[in-house]
Amino acid sequence: ITPPAGVVETTVRKGIAPRSEVSIVFSGPFEDSGVGRLALRTATLLLQARLSDALREQLGATYAISAESEAIRNPRPEYRVTINWTCDPTKVDDLVKRVFQEVAAVRNTPISGEQIVRIRDFLQRDLDRASTENGFFLNALLRHYESSEPLKTDVVSEQTGDIKALTGEAVTQAALKYLDPARYVRVTLMPQ
Repeated sequence: ITPPAGVVETTVRKGIAPRSEVSIVFSGPFEDSGVGRLALRTATLLLQARLSDALREQLGATYAISAESEAIRNPRPEYRVTINWTCDPTKVDDLVKRVFQEVAAVRNTPISGEQIVRIRDFLQRDLDRASTENGFFLNALLRHYESSEPLKTDVVSEQTGDIKALTGEAVTQAALKYLDPARYVRVTLMPQ
């Protein structure tokens, strides 16, 4: 499925539960590289932290909100950043506005040298933990098989190199490019 190039907003009225579910999906073409994937993931992690602080902690408007990213290579390189939450139907419009304020903050706030050092440390600890599990290596094998790339013998060292090469500018550029408020799909489930 080719993602739409503009903005699509749809409301579906089904069910009787007094709650709404909202999904906002940013998607489009992706420039695939190890550092590019890492920059997209990092921008999404920063967005997740901001959204949790704003909607869950400050406003108490939802129990959970998630922001997740993925990048695929086949049949063509594309990315997707998905934001999901459940809330009171009367709060949907206000929360959508707040989500886009947090997206704008991630896009427009430069990352300092100290912050990128902390981000790299977090990513390296996450890699160290993940690389002790079979699932990590299974996913690495699957990625190489799907992309028809030759299998590298030391996936952990390769990803460690990507972490060291990650810059604040790369994360900011990823946020600007992939969290584009002129290119998203928003679907809202409201009670009937």
